[in-house]
Amino acid sequence: MPPQSDYSLTDQQPNSVFAADLDGNGSLDLVTANMPDDNVSVLLNGTSDVEDEEIVSHLPGTFSLRQNYPNPFNPATVIKYYLKKRCHVELTVYDLLGRKVKTVVDEEKSVGSHSAIWDGTDDSGSKVASGIYFYRLKAGDAVGSKKMILLK
Repeated sequence: MPPQSDYSLTDQQPNSVFAADLDGNGSLDLVTANMPDDNVSVLLNGTSDVEDEEIVSHLPGTFSLRQNYPNPFNPATVIKYYLKKRCHVELTVYDLLGRKVKTVVDEEKSVGSHSAIWDGTDDSGSKVASGIYFYRLKAGDAVGSKKMILLK
């Protein structure tokens, strides 16, 4: 007889199931996704320090905008994102006052993982000052934004 669990899907059956070693402990973890009420359930076998955002970025059919790396940065940083469908993507950097600094990406992108590099320059190619900046990703109907710090 299989071990009992507190987890029960009852009348909500998942549309997809995904298994991978999400927490890096060598054992497969189970994820059920695309449920009728848009819930995602993660069953980690063992302890984990995996953040929800890391799990979501590995699931099929989800949009994810990751924190830039490194952060703080100098002279450049990488911004990673995951698209659930092919769409037009706009990745824009703004200063602390909300003024547009640079358009990093403005094109059609395919489903899957993508990354872009911001080199700390504005649209005219001039280096920007040290400080706090925001990046905003608009991908179809999905929008996300995060904060980053440029230190010189």
